[in-house]
Amino acid sequence: GLATLHAVDPAIRADLPALADELDGEALRNSAAREVFTNSAKALAQRISGGNVVLAGDSAVTLALARHLSSVLLRVGHRGVAAVGLSDALVALHSGAGTGSALSDVDALFHDEQIDGPLPDRLRVLALTLAAERAQLSARVERFAEVDVVGAEDVPDAATDAVAVGSPEQQLALLALRIEMAAVYLRLGE
Repeated sequence: GLATLHAVDPAIRADLPALADELDGEALRNSAAREVFTNSAKALAQRISGGNVVLAGDSAVTLALARHLSSVLLRVGHRGVAAVGLSDALVALHSGAGTGSALSDVDALFHDEQIDGPLPDRLRVLALTLAAERAQLSARVERFAEVDVVGAEDVPDAATDAVAVGSPEQQLALLALRIEMAAVYLRLGE
């Protein structure tokens, strides 16, 4: 896609060999041999498998990525995940959508499944972001415990295998690959 864009508009520059190397590195970081705490794709698969999940984007590109990944998660991971704008997800969370009964965090803490029955599924929002937008987006969602901000630079065990934040195209490609691999892990976990 980036090569085609460069052919159409030479002003759009992308170092395709460097991007390919970064994507290969991401695939290795998310290989099946690595444990969950060092594997971003497995960690995301674990978060996605635990209830109702929404992928949210706060910009046109992250919303397009959320829509793409929603279809991949359904097709590959057999997991229905909605893709929405972040403001729609925050309105739903504010109004209590997806929380089943309106349990406060304190009530949920002292909930006993044998006495009270199982906790209702809570809505989990994965807000996709680019590095340049992360601080603003994190400040916007900080009061919502159900929202996880997910970016390309989120690499567990970064001390041994750090990811340099690249161009927006590189970040989007890394996020796409990571969540596509999470879809594979969801399918394998069936």
